[in-house]
This record gives sequence, C-alpha cells and structure tokens, in this order.
Amino acid sequence: MWSVLFLLNGCQRDCLFVDSFSFDKAKWNYNQPVIWEVDVEDTINTHHLSLFMRNNLEYPYSNIYFFTSIIYNDSVFLSDTSQYLIADKYGRWLGRGFGGLKDNYFLMKENMVFPKRGKYTIRVTHGMRADNLQGVEDLGIKIKNTF
Repeated sequence: MWSVLFLLNGCQRDCLFVDSFSFDKAKWNYNQPVIWEVDVEDTINTHHLSLFMRNNLEYPYSNIYFFTSIIYNDSVFLSDTSQYLIADKYGRWLGRGFGGLKDNYFLMKENMVFPKRGKYTIRVTHGMRADNLQGVEDLGIKIKNTF
C-alpha cells in the first residue's frame, strides 16, 4: 500500500497508469514475472515509463537487472534489458528511505509513443543470478504523460 502512495505522489492527472506489486516474504522468483495490463487510448503524445523498486537490507547486490517486454496483440512491441545501480562502490544504498527500506526510481523509457489504441501487457522479470532474489519488497510502474 505504501508503494502505491509513493507512486501517486505528483501524479494526479498526468499519469496514464500507476500500479505496484508486493512480493511475498520479500522474495522475487525468477519464474514469477510481474505483469500489468494497460489500456491505451492516446497514440499521439509521448510518455515516460518508470519503475519503482523497494528493497530491504537483505538485498544482496549493488545493482538490479530488469528484462522488460511490452506486448500488444500477442506481439512484442518493445523489449529491453536494463541495469540500475542501487548501491555505490562502498555499499551505501542510493535509494531514498529510512530504516531498513530503500525506494529506488528508474526511468526505463523516455518519450515513448504507443502506436495503436488498445490493451498493452507490460512484463518485467529480474535478470539477477538468483532464482529467488531476496530483499525485494515491491515493484511498481508509472506511465506518465509528457504533455
């Protein structure tokens, strides 16, 4: 619930879509993609696609890899592999937050135009070398209008 509140901050009427997913026991299984379905009507204006990740101090790495696919009518519209740092070379967390939780915001795609109206599926998996990635509490998405 808190992650949705953080995502909604500053996103009143200029967001196309905002949602988050909470992982059971802060474990993200590699075979457990996070999937969102987004209804798109605007095929003219550009959008920024961002991800939000909340991790706890059990997260074992200084980075995160995401495999992201955007699917329209059973065809992949966009596929990307992204890496983001979440700790510096000294092991200090880069995200915001207090206590044992850190919030990280990642701009995945700038000025994206959806070519057709309809339902898009956004699928995200982690690309780390662990079947069960420890320490990931939440993953969220925000698609913001740029106009």
